[in-house]
Amino acid sequence: MIKNYVENELNIIQFDRKNKANAFNGEMIKDIIKILKKAEKSSLKAHVFIGNENIFSSGADLNWLRDNNKSYEGLLNLYFEINKCKKMVISVIEGKCVGGGVGIASISDIVLACSSATFKLPESNHNITPGILSPFLINRIGKGKFLSLVLNDKEIGANEALSIGLVDICLDKSSFKKDIKMWLEKFSKYKLDYLLSLKKVSLIDGKFKIDLNKIKKINIKLLNE
Repeated sequence: MIKNYVENELNIIQFDRKNKANAFNGEMIKDIIKILKKAEKSSLKAHVFIGNENIFSSGADLNWLRDNNKSYEGLLNLYFEINKCKKMVISVIEGKCVGGGVGIASISDIVLACSSATFKLPESNHNITPGILSPFLINRIGKGKFLSLVLNDKEIGANEALSIGLVDICLDKSSFKKDIKMWLEKFSKYKLDYLLSLKKVSLIDGKFKIDLNKIKKINIKLLNE
């Protein structure tokens, strides 16, 4: 479900659960955290999250959320683990980026998106409050844009995501794969110490005040209604 390999001194983490639209479950989260921790101790220059051509991630698996009491804690641990990485975190988004996938993007230091990529927070459709990802997304795009994204309940394109600050670089679909390859190759030529110093300047300490038990109780109640 998670493919991991090294390319151009970059730690590539690919979501590969196509039959479930790359939705996260406990096993995937444990694997990602393990991969991140190992790579953080290496000489690799950055972590790069990618999905498949048609889907980056659809977020958390709803069945896993319903059936596992530790699911919210697991997802939050994943977000915090990504957020505290000393190495830069890059998300390369092609296709749909939904729910918790938007959470991954919001924590990333740099988000590169294909012009045909789309973004959505569908939590309101499932009576779920996006409380776990909200501090990270609000930090990236601001409270007003966050609330608008949730309440409007609409899918937005990559260019709109660029305009609100969720995406940093939008690349044309016709040359996306070539441009991404060139961008990552150029990035990998920077010295590790330089990249670490840049990350250190912008690092968030991750000490968000999140009442996980309250979020969990609210969401479980709403899901069962």
